[in-house]
Amino acid sequence: MAKNTGRKRQKKRAVNPVDADDPDSVETRLPAPETLTFPEALDLAVEHHIAGRLAEAENIYSQVLAADPNQPMALHLLGMVNHQSGQSDAAVELIGRALEIEPGYIKAHYNLGIVLTDLQRLDEAVASFRVAIDADPDYAKAWSSLGNVLHRMGRLAEARQNHQKAVDLEPGLAEAHNNLGNALKDLGELNDAATRYRKAIAISPGFADAHYNLGIVLKDLGLLDAAIASYQRALVLNPQLAEAHSNIGNALLALGRLDEASACFTKALVVKPDYAAASSNLIFCEQYRPDVTPDRLSARQAEWEQTFGVPLQKQWRDHDNTADPEKRLRIGFVSPGLGRHPVGYFILGLFDNRPEQAVEIYGYSDRTPDDLTQRFRTLSDHWIDTRGLTDDALSTRIREDRIDILIDLAGHNAGNRLLVFARKPAPVQVKWVGYAGSTGLGAMDYLIADARHIPERTEHDYSETVIRLPDSYICYTPPDYAPDVATLPFARNGFITFGSFNNPAKINDQVLAVWSEILKAVPNARLFLKYRHMDADGNRQRIMERFDRCGIDPSRVTLEGRSPHPD
Repeated sequence: MAKNTGRKRQKKRAVNPVDADDPDSVETRLPAPETLTFPEALDLAVEHHIAGRLAEAENIYSQVLAADPNQPMALHLLGMVNHQSGQSDAAVELIGRALEIEPGYIKAHYNLGIVLTDLQRLDEAVASFRVAIDADPDYAKAWSSLGNVLHRMGRLAEARQNHQKAVDLEPGLAEAHNNLGNALKDLGELNDAATRYRKAIAISPGFADAHYNLGIVLKDLGLLDAAIASYQRALVLNPQLAEAHSNIGNALLALGRLDEASACFTKALVVKPDYAAASSNLIFCEQYRPDVTPDRLSARQAEWEQTFGVPLQKQWRDHDNTADPEKRLRIGFVSPGLGRHPVGYFILGLFDNRPEQAVEIYGYSDRTPDDLTQRFRTLSDHWIDTRGLTDDALSTRIREDRIDILIDLAGHNAGNRLLVFARKPAPVQVKWVGYAGSTGLGAMDYLIADARHIPERTEHDYSETVIRLPDSYICYTPPDYAPDVATLPFARNGFITFGSFNNPAKINDQVLAVWSEILKAVPNARLFLKYRHMDADGNRQRIMERFDRCGIDPSRVTLEGRSPHPD
């Protein structure tokens, strides 16, 4: 089972600087007073705006516009107040009016791009930033903000180029280094990403998001203790950063410290009660506990459903799919694992052997593409890259695609889209590979299993209707680079080597005690444990100390961390 990480997935924090609320930004400085209709009023309004007193600023901007409805600066800045107050549609209208009056108003083009980005109108945001850049090619913030939008659209190489341009233009712009780090991280260049985050911190030591993002990269590099320290520093700077609490929990989970991990997920929910990912992380953590009961898991899932699922039921409405038993069914697969990922290997056989005349496959992929992703894309009839799409936007797209059966391949695992399923965009919704437990969602109709996955008479532990396949509910397709089966190592070594390539969070004291008994029963045997973070000091110390207490010679146990999958 893949480990759950932060949206669930650890969400890096990009920075789109908004000109109107940065007191140190040259973009907030007013023109000479004599160019304003009411200079004193505008000066006072901007002071309120910078200080975060939005109601006062809005009142004064409105007074200025009552006297002169065609004052572009007041329209622009009132738009930004609206945006910061959560009224982004009104902001677009106001800034648009300012640009009709003064088409060359560069800062307004820039901030329009910021607002459009938050509204998920990404193509329009790109256009706004490009107008600002065309008018002022040295506008570093516009280059970086354009990079953020391209990143959200999955255009990572272009995003990297734009962030690099911003850094080149303004080396002291901490936000640009942070955003370049985000692009490098998602391109897999973790060490270079860490360098950029450290540069952002050197420029701005109080930059909480850069400390947080550095923690994500350090964790991915296997440096769990350093990652926790970065997250904790981010929390000192911003105690309301719920994502940092959650990701400390993920790091502790990787170290097998389940009680502490659970406490961190709970803290994240105290800071941000509507943080669905942290609640999913808490459910995920429970499944590693050896003493957890089905009733306890069901209670956690019911809490998730009551908090996050039930409120979305107001969005449910009838589906107008054609009810024709002879039609070609539209089946959608929603997953961050359509590629070189355990989920990918488990479902590739289905895509390879799909009955083309009976089904039409839609792939909704939330994954940075790899070579196997391209194969899934080729095998699908329709491919939708869902990176950057909000849950609401993805739900709307699925409904517009008139999907008959929508299949979830993540559950409460990393990168899940349960909030999409909670909106019920398809008439039939099914949980399959990628998560062994129940989702707890009232919107999830079925769960595909087999007699070993969900034994007879345990169906009551699942909120979904259980459908059992006759043999196995999954079929593994080995990677194309898998080697032939080699000679039995025992023939060469003269002893049996037991192996377990499992998440260290699963390797608790009870498991280690049983393994110790097996090693005692086979005195010359060895044990080989391998997984990412298995070589972390915390895991190595915990596991080896337990074997030592059980009387197992440490020379009989090998612990090894991450390596490239072909190796």
